[in-house]
Amino acid sequence: MRLNKYLLLFSVLFVFLLLGYSVIFFRFFPILFHHAVYFCREMIKSLSLGLPENFGSLVFAALALSVIYAILALLVSLMKILRFRKNLSPFITNNNSVYPLLKKLNLENKVIVLRNDKPVAYCFGIINPKIYISIGLLCLVNRRELKIILRHEKYHLENRDSATQLLAVLIESLFPFFPVISDLIRIYRYDREITADRQAARETREKQALSSVLTKLLRYSYAPLPGVAAISDADTLEARIKSLLKLELPAKKLPVINIFISFVSLIIFFGLTFSPAKALEYHLDNHHEKIKCSEPTYSPAYFTLLH
Repeated sequence: MRLNKYLLLFSVLFVFLLLGYSVIFFRFFPILFHHAVYFCREMIKSLSLGLPENFGSLVFAALALSVIYAILALLVSLMKILRFRKNLSPFITNNNSVYPLLKKLNLENKVIVLRNDKPVAYCFGIINPKIYISIGLLCLVNRRELKIILRHEKYHLENRDSATQLLAVLIESLFPFFPVISDLIRIYRYDREITADRQAARETREKQALSSVLTKLLRYSYAPLPGVAAISDADTLEARIKSLLKLELPAKKLPVINIFISFVSLIIFFGLTFSPAKALEYHLDNHHEKIKCSEPTYSPAYFTLLH
């Protein structure tokens, strides 16, 4: 299996943002988990942005809401994946009619046939990914078209596209305040499917077969699922048909508003991550606590919190 550039990009992005999240969490843990939220004035000064005095409270409130939203979105995505995987088992069957073709494509033990009347084909799995095709698909397409479909999914299999897409979903769920990430994922999905099509159909007759497959699947297209690389991805079918017909494709542009929001979020993210200020908690007695926000070039600032 090959390591594709998007898997490397998303992995680096995920590690970088997760480390930043961790630094922010442990640095300001005492502030985030008290009855009231206090923000250290010294950290505002260290950002040197001339922001309003209550900006810190707004930042932490927004951060808390973002974390809650991210956790919920992540849980929903993981539940969809687990439910999807669980529902696969009862539908697995044997179909020896496709074995000669699988052997020819070097896909023995890599393809699973499902008892499903809907025409579906996708690559799914992280550690040991497999190609899944349905009885409905075998009834819908001819042998040449099936060969194109299997070569398309083989590209996803060899490039770990299901793992890449799952990682992309995790990043999108955990970091919702960087909307440009969603745009990059959209571009990745277009590139991934169009490249898989080109690898599957190199000759003119093969392109005609692929065009026939995509046209048939337009009637049965499905919304994309997390961690599933499917040939019938509803969001990419139209662009892929245009690519085959050599028509103009949608421009790979990042919306200006998303770039702006992501830039502002990045400034705040770096400010919280690399600010020299740090929150420390002191227990004075049974009724009082002190939150100390220390910064090496300023005198310490203290806040007293009453229970």
